[in-house]
Amino acid sequence: MESTPRSTERLLKLLIKASAKELTELYERHGGNNQADLVTEIRRDGSNSVTTWIFRFGEGVHYDKIVMDVASKVGVKYDPNDVANETELELLIVQHLVRNHFDLLSPAERAEFERHLKELGEEYDSFWKQFSQATGAALLAIVRRLGAGFIAQLLAPIMARLLVVRGLAVIGPRLVGLAIPFLNVAMAAWLAIDIAGPAYRKTVPTVFQVALLRLQHGQ
Repeated sequence: MESTPRSTERLLKLLIKASAKELTELYERHGGNNQADLVTEIRRDGSNSVTTWIFRFGEGVHYDKIVMDVASKVGVKYDPNDVANETELELLIVQHLVRNHFDLLSPAERAEFERHLKELGEEYDSFWKQFSQATGAALLAIVRRLGAGFIAQLLAPIMARLLVVRGLAVIGPRLVGLAIPFLNVAMAAWLAIDIAGPAYRKTVPTVFQVALLRLQHGQ
């Protein structure tokens, strides 16, 4: 997987497609007055400030570089030859964060979560087993087969129930709406202090939210 300007172009197209409400937290985190500004600020926040201003004239790195950096920092293991672009790597990051969150559940919480899955239906239970256990290439094959929109439909209530069994109330679960409370729980529990520095407190949740936006909008 090599960095390309197309990753930044894809990000801009996605943000233009998203609603203003869906972008609220991204604007609050990075700044900007419109989608183009927001992309610029995301790129700057994902770059080394000295390198950005001296060698890149303030433009920042392309978005896929940020995704690769986040994947490395949170511990996603993957074969670069299996990943076509940043959109697929984002999905591996989502899987990694969700699976790590599940691994933190106590035996009682896992039993409660399994009860919730049965209430959702066999389709959700089957998808969860595939999603949580698949390796990088296998997960991407599942997503390609089922489609982004269907994955979003299945993943949102599963994530909501993972939060519920940890004692967090969730109303009207939607993927992007779940992003911040879910990340707050996951990062507080397992993300190392040196990794959760100022830069990563911005880029990790942003990459996670962008991945969920892509699922919701079928990109």
